[in-house]
Amino acid sequence: MSPESPYKELIALRQRVAQLETEIESKSWINRQKALMSVITKVRQSMNLETIFQTGTQEVRQLLNADRVAVFRFDPDSYNEGEFVSEDVLPPFGSALSTKVRDRCFGEQYAVHYQQGRIQAVADIHHSGLSDCHVEILSQFQIRANLVVPLLQGEHLWGLLCIHQCNQPRDWQQEEIEFAQTVAVHLAVAIGQAESLAQTRQQLKELACINAALKAETNYCQQAEVQLTQVKAELESKVE
Repeated sequence: MSPESPYKELIALRQRVAQLETEIESKSWINRQKALMSVITKVRQSMNLETIFQTGTQEVRQLLNADRVAVFRFDPDSYNEGEFVSEDVLPPFGSALSTKVRDRCFGEQYAVHYQQGRIQAVADIHHSGLSDCHVEILSQFQIRANLVVPLLQGEHLWGLLCIHQCNQPRDWQQEEIEFAQTVAVHLAVAIGQAESLAQTRQQLKELACINAALKAETNYCQQAEVQLTQVKAELESKVE
């Protein structure tokens, strides 16, 4: 055997390993894209906010194998207050739904960054330089690691897509961050469309009420006019 043969075999083996790694990564990328498209399709199928939220949180939690995925909505007048309006959470951990959150630290320190599209990926809330008041808020919901993506309506920060790991720290991978970001973009679009539809329906309902009131008033006026004509005719007949 030639002395170079083992080296050639080693090179060939390394090339084959590299090829297999590329194929595996390609398949993983394809699977991630399929999963992403599945989530987006399901989210965009409904125009009902509750259904959109339920679908989005459930699909994302399962695909990222997280302990909790939730949608947080800010109060219209303040970034210091808001509440979780939807979630999918594993049974060992408490629900965050409808819990009113007052976090002055967020409004003062973080809101402006999220308005600019910032994504926060925290591996361990106790070792990430977060302010004490913010850590205290997160600890109330048993959060140890979190991935937070803004839900924007234009320049307005509507809310947050929150992905929580509660049982232990977690190093968020770049593909997970990109996945969450893409889902959040489409979720925000769906929110905008659903709210626009709800607003249109409310306006149509109000318009229908106005039309009904106008019709009732018109009928009343017509009846009053008929009665007035009858009274006038009776008075004229008596005069004659």
